[in-house]
Amino acid sequence: MSQDNQSSGLQEKRFVVTVSAEVDSQLPAPYAKDATSDNKLKVGQEAFTLVLPGLESDRYGHVLMHMQTENLSSQTEAKIKKFISGKDTGASFEIIPNKPFKEGDVATITAAVYAPSLDRWFFAPESLKYTFEAP
Repeated sequence: MSQDNQSSGLQEKRFVVTVSAEVDSQLPAPYAKDATSDNKLKVGQEAFTLVLPGLESDRYGHVLMHMQTENLSSQTEAKIKKFISGKDTGASFEIIPNKPFKEGDVATITAAVYAPSLDRWFFAPESLKYTFEAP
C-alpha cells in the first residue's frame, strides 16, 4: 500500500463481478484499440485500451468491460464507465498482476451495458478473438 493510501485509510480491493444478462445483438461488439489489423496483441503490456463503439441511445447509463481468456487464467481488471450516447466508451484496463497474458493465449472482450430504467444489464455481442504474441 502506498504512503498516501495508508495515511488516508484507503485500501485497494479486487473482486470478481458476476453479471446475469441477455445478449442484445443490436449493441456493437467491443474491441481492443491496441490490436494489430490481424487481431494480435503483445505479451508484456501492462494495460490495454478496450472500447465499446458509440451508439445513440438514452436507455443506458453505464458500461462494464474486461478482457479474459476462456478459462480465465489471464484477464484484465473489470471497469464500469459512464455511458454517453453517441460516443465511444473506452478506457485503459490493467492486467490483473497474477493473471498475465502469455504467448499463444486467445482472449475476448466482454461488455455489458446497464439500463437504469429497467434495472437490468445487457451484454454486447462478444468481441473478435485476440491472440497474444511475443513482443
